[in-house]
Amino acid sequence: MTLQLSAPPLTPFGRQPADEAESDGISLGQVFGVLWRRRVLLLSAVIGITLAGFLVVKSLTPAFTSTAIVVVSARPDNIVNLEDASLQTADSDGIIRSEVDALTSRTLVDRVIDREKLMDDPEFNIYARPFRPNLLTRLGIVDDLPEAMQHYLRNKPLDPSRLTPAQLKYNVASAVMKAYDVSSDAKTYSVKVSFTSIDAEKAARVANAFVEEYMKAQVDDQIAASDKAAAWLNPKLAELSKKVADTSQ
Repeated sequence: MTLQLSAPPLTPFGRQPADEAESDGISLGQVFGVLWRRRVLLLSAVIGITLAGFLVVKSLTPAFTSTAIVVVSARPDNIVNLEDASLQTADSDGIIRSEVDALTSRTLVDRVIDREKLMDDPEFNIYARPFRPNLLTRLGIVDDLPEAMQHYLRNKPLDPSRLTPAQLKYNVASAVMKAYDVSSDAKTYSVKVSFTSIDAEKAARVANAFVEEYMKAQVDDQIAASDKAAAWLNPKLAELSKKVADTSQ
């Protein structure tokens, strides 16, 4: 009795035929079949993601940035130091840095706050914003919760009386500084002053206010320097006049 064993035909390199190999995997038709059966779920996910993105974009508050350019003088004034007859041109980087420091000083920021009445602006003073209770408070859900949870979930109006006037103005100045930016270019002796606000007209107005107050401060410094120079020079002139009068007698 002879036993005959049969084996599946082999392709080159000992592989099975393509039709048998493909039957063990996942075909493209099967993938499309699964997607078609889940079409409602996939369509719902796409619509949900699109709607969520639209709501997020609509909830974002638009911001506007206005920029003003200040051209800095390359030669410093030597009004006070009259004893130094030579005029020396300072390093450009040093001049630009000093002007940037002046433009970002808290004194200048306070002057702009007072001029533009930003203490009463809800955009920069959170204590001036109207109170809006959260959803849990509006629906009255917080009232049905335990008192320990009500303390954390119920929002209350902010009380500005808890801060001193100096602290309140410091908070407003910090918010203004976040919307305020100063950048310099030593090659062109120019300084860019930018301000960002949710109101385009306000952004332009406050940016110009920073430049104008900066120029006024420069004029005040020049006047103070002139007064200081005059205070130093007047006694010298009086002494010289007295010597001339004595020699003419």
